[in-house]
Amino acid sequence: MTASDGSRRTKTVRKRLADGTIRVYRYDLDAIAQRKVAKAQERGWHQLAMLYYASPEFARLSKSWQTATRKYVGLIGEEIDYMTLGDLSTREAKREFWTLRDKHAGTPAKADKVVSVLRRILGWAYLRDHIDYNHADHIERLVPPSHTRADKIWTPEDEAAFLTRADQNVADAWRLALYTLARESDLIGLRWEQFDGRWLVYKPSKTGHSTASTVHLPVYRLEPLRELLANLSRCTDYLLTTEKAAPWKAANLSHQFTKYRALCRLSDPGLRWHDIKGTGITRLYMAGCTDQEVASISGHVMGERAQQRSYVARVRELADHAYGKLDRWLGEGGTVVQFPVGPKTP
Repeated sequence: MTASDGSRRTKTVRKRLADGTIRVYRYDLDAIAQRKVAKAQERGWHQLAMLYYASPEFARLSKSWQTATRKYVGLIGEEIDYMTLGDLSTREAKREFWTLRDKHAGTPAKADKVVSVLRRILGWAYLRDHIDYNHADHIERLVPPSHTRADKIWTPEDEAAFLTRADQNVADAWRLALYTLARESDLIGLRWEQFDGRWLVYKPSKTGHSTASTVHLPVYRLEPLRELLANLSRCTDYLLTTEKAAPWKAANLSHQFTKYRALCRLSDPGLRWHDIKGTGITRLYMAGCTDQEVASISGHVMGERAQQRSYVARVRELADHAYGKLDRWLGEGGTVVQFPVGPKTP
């Protein structure tokens, strides 16, 4: 039963124990309600993250960015999840956010990504009126904005060394990345149904959500790519498969890439998978392609959104020209690496 003493609400419960006696329990309902409110206010960062995950802004992110966001949300929560929603708006929170960045300063790029996710979610929460201020808004980057990896290029010697060492399935993925310029997440998701024997068509996961752009690759115009696809196994619905005839997972491909890279003497041991895309773009420019032609292969957007109607209409023509130029350049002695098929050097 529930009773009131005029100022506090209480609940009385009588319970018969095993020995037959009756024990009376009295609960302070107001105190319980206050504890529930206090509990709900804890883990303010977790609350904001859950709200953000349910938002259309999060839904518009690519699957890979959603996964990365959840990862960094967890890292942030390990440090600041003790803070309530009210705490996140105080000036003291600013000190905690800078400390969070500095904790990861040993890996500057990672530190910047942590801060980027923190800033994005707090900014979203501020606009939705969940917090009063975004104290992460002015935290400085550790990697200068002007820093690029434009000089991180796989040389022909690097390419030959890696392709000779790597397992055939990893080498196929590397070469497909070079010629298509597709990001890793897009690459491992390519299916045979997207290839009609002449054109390979896909929507980039990173830019496709915001620009609705689609990449059209005229495989028939680039002999090394045409030959590569002709020799790929069709044991699954996917263009690329592991040695066990299963579709690649991003983590697995990254692990295999890192393993074989470590076996090579590269001009730059820090070369990454993403640098394959930069290498392919560089070779397109060396072949004489224009910015628009390169963009038609890489999936980048040229110009303002208002200009995209005409750009999309020309994308196949631009891609056709780009691969034609690259194919001629390769035929005239440009960079093309031949590597043996069969057992790899241990």
